[in-house]
Amino acid sequence: MNQWWGYLHKEGTLHVKVYFGPEDIMEAHESPFVDAVAGPWECNGREEALEKLKVVLSLTTTIKGL
Repeated sequence: MNQWWGYLHKEGTLHVKVYFGPEDIMEAHESPFVDAVAGPWECNGREEALEKLKVVLSLTTTIKGL
């Protein structure tokens, strides 16, 4: 099982990625194109990670289309 993390892009799209280390999340926090960052979590794949990201971000922000 891999660790995954994700972010909400300024355009309103969600993105999940395999987590390799804290640098991943630090870069996302510094990006002018990222509104919110969450994770990492252990997930069984991309779809599970995307669902987890939706749940976590729905608690903290409004996501287009959710």
